[in-house]
Amino acid sequence: MEAPRSRGADADFGGDQIVFDSDADETKGLVGFFLRETRVDRGVRFARTPREPTLMLYLMTWIALCVPSATVSSAEEARVESFLMRFADVDRDKVVFTFEGDLWLAWSAGGDAFRLTRSVGEERFAKLSPDGQAIAFTGEYDGGTDVYVMPVTGGTPKRLTWHPAADEVLEWFPDGKHILFRSRREYPFRVDMLYKVSVDGGTEEKLPVDQAGLTTISPDGKSIAYCRISREFRTWKRHQGGTAQDLWLGSLEAKDYRKITDWVGTDSYPMWWGDGVYFLSDRRFGTLNLYRYDVPTGDVKALTEYKDYDVKFPSIGHSQIVYQYGERLHILDLHKEVTRPVPVCITSDAVPVREEWVEAGAHTGSFGLSPDGSRVVIETRGEIVTAPVKEGRPIRLTEASGSREKSAAWSPDGKWIVFLSDRTGEEELYLASSDGRGEVRRLTQDGGRFRMQPVWSPDSRRVAFADKTMTLSVVGVESGVVTEVDRGEVDDGWERWGIQDYVFSPDGGWLAYTKLEASGNESIFLHALEAGKTHRVTSPRTTDFSPSFSPDGRYLYFLSHRSFSPVMDRIDQNHAFLDVCKPYLVVLSSRAASPFAPKEESASSVGEPENASDAPGIDVEGLERRIVDIPGVPAGNYFRLEATADGFVCLSRPEPTFLKYQNVNDRTTDPHDLHGYALADRSFSKLMTGIENYHLSANRKKLVYRAGATFGVVDAGKPASVGDGKIDLSAVKIRIDRRAEFAQIFREAWRVQRDWFYDPGMHGENWSAVGEKYAKFVPYCGDRSDLNYLIGEMIGELNAGHTYIQGGALPDRGPRVGTGLLGVDFELPPSAAYHRIRRIIPGTPGDAAEVSPLDHPGCPVREGHYLIAVDGRDLRATDNVYAALENKAGMIVEITYNDRPSPEGAKTHLVRTIGSEQAIRYRAWVEDNRRKVEELSGGRVGYLHIPDMMEGGLIEFARGFFPQHDREGLIIDDRYNTGGFVGDMIIDRLDRKLWAMIQPREGQPVRSPERAFHGHLAVLINDGTASNGEYFAEAIKRAGLATLIGTRTWGGAIGIEPHQDFVDRGQTTPPQFAPFGLDGTWLIEGHGVEPDIVVDNAPAEVLAGHDAQLHRAVEHLLKRIEEDPKRIPDRPAYPVKTKPGA
Repeated sequence: MEAPRSRGADADFGGDQIVFDSDADETKGLVGFFLRETRVDRGVRFARTPREPTLMLYLMTWIALCVPSATVSSAEEARVESFLMRFADVDRDKVVFTFEGDLWLAWSAGGDAFRLTRSVGEERFAKLSPDGQAIAFTGEYDGGTDVYVMPVTGGTPKRLTWHPAADEVLEWFPDGKHILFRSRREYPFRVDMLYKVSVDGGTEEKLPVDQAGLTTISPDGKSIAYCRISREFRTWKRHQGGTAQDLWLGSLEAKDYRKITDWVGTDSYPMWWGDGVYFLSDRRFGTLNLYRYDVPTGDVKALTEYKDYDVKFPSIGHSQIVYQYGERLHILDLHKEVTRPVPVCITSDAVPVREEWVEAGAHTGSFGLSPDGSRVVIETRGEIVTAPVKEGRPIRLTEASGSREKSAAWSPDGKWIVFLSDRTGEEELYLASSDGRGEVRRLTQDGGRFRMQPVWSPDSRRVAFADKTMTLSVVGVESGVVTEVDRGEVDDGWERWGIQDYVFSPDGGWLAYTKLEASGNESIFLHALEAGKTHRVTSPRTTDFSPSFSPDGRYLYFLSHRSFSPVMDRIDQNHAFLDVCKPYLVVLSSRAASPFAPKEESASSVGEPENASDAPGIDVEGLERRIVDIPGVPAGNYFRLEATADGFVCLSRPEPTFLKYQNVNDRTTDPHDLHGYALADRSFSKLMTGIENYHLSANRKKLVYRAGATFGVVDAGKPASVGDGKIDLSAVKIRIDRRAEFAQIFREAWRVQRDWFYDPGMHGENWSAVGEKYAKFVPYCGDRSDLNYLIGEMIGELNAGHTYIQGGALPDRGPRVGTGLLGVDFELPPSAAYHRIRRIIPGTPGDAAEVSPLDHPGCPVREGHYLIAVDGRDLRATDNVYAALENKAGMIVEITYNDRPSPEGAKTHLVRTIGSEQAIRYRAWVEDNRRKVEELSGGRVGYLHIPDMMEGGLIEFARGFFPQHDREGLIIDDRYNTGGFVGDMIIDRLDRKLWAMIQPREGQPVRSPERAFHGHLAVLINDGTASNGEYFAEAIKRAGLATLIGTRTWGGAIGIEPHQDFVDRGQTTPPQFAPFGLDGTWLIEGHGVEPDIVVDNAPAEVLAGHDAQLHRAVEHLLKRIEEDPKRIPDRPAYPVKTKPGA
């Protein structure tokens, strides 16, 4: 494939360039006429030829007369091919595709493309109708993600669906009257289901398929070929885990769906034509290629043999398949079985990638103060800017979208600002004059790894910094010599990994820093810079962090988790340590006394030094013995301590949070309180509330804080409020060159994986070659989502789970409009004039989060009633019931209902709609399963479901486990578990063994440990069991605690903890922490967890309401109960303890 070149800018008609407003309806109409009626050189360009001068003259004249904004020039710029046309479809001689989030139309032979849509949202998954006259697509025009249809020539799209769930168009039915789409409206929400909607309108109809993603319809419209699993947007190539896709085929009427492929990898994108189903598979070469499955014989034939790039997003139309390969469009002729490229040229105003000015407040990173507190330095959108606290002008120290500058710090002497920049392609330290004059000077030369916030020495001669290798270094400002101070050895996967805190002593001779140790605790060390020796300050028995020297050099303050006050769980016999943190200080000299010693004792010690040079120095022997508790400060949850002239300030989190893994830095978004401590009177007081972070000036007299987008400077140690000393940043605006920024983000995404991926060998990939393979397409991105797609293709080559790409400055989707829901399933009986309520989804009594609008005391609406109107709007069978609830989510509406399909005799009732049915549908699914288990086992077996391994999973476990801990058997449903990290907590509870019974005076014996389970366990798993849900299953299996029943799990076990974002707040996650067993083998990744008993839920059984996996689990447990009953003995006879002979 030829390497891409730069894109041209203007449309080309045989030498005459025409630029016109493609939003004009008249222009679109003419473009449609031109495409329908004209056959002008359908090659790379539409060239004016001697054969058809009249049409071209008409076109140019019409534009000049009717479109005043059009201009015509005679430039001879060469036409070049475009790339990254996605989600294409083909019909006869036309292709439609998505670019810049809009739909475009072009000749299937190639040439100039014409924009069909332009909206704030995105249009994608376009499908041309069987007659080629209309396009169905998924659009975001009206605040949702819904199905639309429009003429192929362009025009006003017609909306067909209104449900708040996203609806993704799949294809047209052969009759050309209906559109097939997929949506996630019912539990389990991780799988797609199929729906059919008429182009004439009406409420969509759910098809009789248990779960289906990519789907194609047979030519007679009676059968489908489909993928039960949806993972085509996963950035994981060559996947062979439990979610590897296969093709299924069957009749919609008979529901006799069967699997027709059994390749261990991916078989996806089925497309039915004639008696063959065409599809993608990576069964050869490790790349996705096109194949044909012969329906009568079952034979499979390869049609393409690409070995470098995957075939992407294929779509079929009239004996052709259009697909994306090497980021350009290609067409496969199904008759000849030959392929050809489609060289499309896109002429766009490139609005999504135009240069733009952005405000500083919305894109800030690091921040700090000048030594005297008169100016702030801010990292904003990858640039370093200083701004006045009161009066003056902002100064741009850097200005280049093609590199990212971050982590700035002002030197104590006020002359310099040090920062990190990747302008060489790697992160290095640079120095810039604080007044913005002169050249920026590179300070380090070794790069090659992610680096952390630099910290100045008080004399401005050195800068300390840490990096992702857990190395702490110091660089000389004049010499540029880098000296390694220490290197950590423990990265536990959370925020406080390796070496996080480091600070110089007031005289610049010492460096205090923290290091995570094998005990799981952080310790504080002191390093003598001249001697090059390191000394321990605190032991690994406690977590100690945030060291800060007092300005006089006498004390080293720090925070420590050593206040153990357990709080007992109200549900379980367990405990937690919440407020464990307090501030402490180390008296650095053995000749000095504690500042809190009695006055008589302190009077005999060395007098108070006036400055650091008068301090008695640091005696390294016995440092830990000189740690002093700071009185007057209650134990709490503290962060970021900095010493002031008369004490210190620190942050606290005002409310408890679920995660114990907490940290505060310049990218923190959670609000904190600021406290101050005064040594003189030992007072500890709250100074501010609602700030994310703060920094002191070098003279420790001023403090800069950030609260959201607000920055302010106040007096250090004094009470203040958010808004006090607010800095006006309105003049600080950054001009973004998006194409240059895209290139920088791509390079950084490549570095993130290189630096953090758990395997330094990158799974055997030549990572440089992989980067180059996709980097050449970055200049062709139409918008930020294209960049995410390319990054996803690159990181997918690692063949690992958890390689995600997300966020960033994506195109604005416009305001969302919530459709209200009634918590019901509708049906349309034959010949009925109105929709009938088939099912009312029950809510959970007393739970405000699980309210079902029609399931509450006093509601007269029942299953079987007909919905006649909403807020007086008549809803006939030809209407879409959800359209009447548009923009009414969470609102009170009046519904008109009747027990027959007629408005005569109908009644009204007021209900409050809900914006999502996920909570009540999930609860209904769980309760249905629980009731089935209760009935099948006669109450001997319990059931609970764990939806994830986060707070929600713990809540569901507690809800289900404790009320059923006394059952003889228990089913833990781990299916569709989305992961997290709390699996070990649940296993700890399950592994608690009953060892005794406690007999009270009255009543029956109770268990010890309290609520210990004493029975048999079964765990259900399937392909939807993911991440920590798989850890849980594998650990249960290895520990012999339960029998696993179901199908193989997802297969993604390498954990993530992203430490690095992008300049526009996007993020890619590097799989960083991989599990291996005590047998020395890697676990789970790429394969999944194998069940002990394999049971699949066949489509026909699911449709009939039968859960084979659940039934098998009940059967297994009842058998185990009979074979190995876990009986509890009766109370023994009471002992007789009278005197002998009595």
